[in-house]
Amino acid sequence: MDNASAKTRRQECDYPSSKVLTALQQLLERQFSSKSFTYELLPATKKGENYIGIVYRVSVKLNTSCGVRLSNIILKMAPRNSTRRKQFFIRPCFLREALAYEEFLPMIDKFQRNKGLAEEYCFHEYAKCLYTSTDEFEEVVFLEDLSLQEFGVFDRFDYFQFEHIAIVMRTYAKLHAVSFAVKDQQPKALDKFRKIEDIFLQHKDVSNLNIYFEGLKRTALACLEQESDKYRQIVGEFFKRPFFEIFSDFIDGNKYEPYAVLCHGDCWNNNLMFKMEVNNVYDNYHKDK
Repeated sequence: MDNASAKTRRQECDYPSSKVLTALQQLLERQFSSKSFTYELLPATKKGENYIGIVYRVSVKLNTSCGVRLSNIILKMAPRNSTRRKQFFIRPCFLREALAYEEFLPMIDKFQRNKGLAEEYCFHEYAKCLYTSTDEFEEVVFLEDLSLQEFGVFDRFDYFQFEHIAIVMRTYAKLHAVSFAVKDQQPKALDKFRKIEDIFLQHKDVSNLNIYFEGLKRTALACLEQESDKYRQIVGEFFKRPFFEIFSDFIDGNKYEPYAVLCHGDCWNNNLMFKMEVNNVYDNYHKDK
């Protein structure tokens, strides 16, 4: 295969299949049944920003009696390239994401509404899911476009401020609290989720993954170079254990009962969106893996 053919093949693997495009067309027809529309697929992320999925912004132009109106949705699809799917555990990640959107999030939303919780105390910081498919090689999630509400991903090469960290911790606290309450009051509702094993832990024997995470430990230690010897010594001693030994201890809920909670599982910059207001962090949203 020559270079041009290889490039064409990669582009085909990165573009939605006819099945995904049909699902998109049907979704748009349901949403805008009384209006004529056209749409365009635009890249929603830069190269390398999303390891698990290929993300497009669907820019929709609606023709209404009042003129043209614009709307967006997000299309996140699984890569079809077999090597990439294997390297990044694409299918299990998409199955996990679909489970979160189809079952877990609706369940806790219903629980909170039934309890009559005030909006400020509810965990609702996630994009509304419009459609999912878990067909192999056709995995896709359609989501509301939070950029329309002025949310955006923080530059991962910049430093988080205290306000960023504080709002993330407050948001996670609501997620943990509602899962804790469901476990107490409707324990059977969490039975399926208790059996889930972390995807990274399922692949703990993959050498490249071990090399990557051991490198993160060294990076974390390097961040403490300006701190006191006391901090470096404590963290250095803690990091003498293999990464996955440390990791498995942290996520083994049985060790922390009766206080174990359900966690997001992938808290890093590109899975968080922030809304800025007059140079201050106003709100934040979580994205699934």
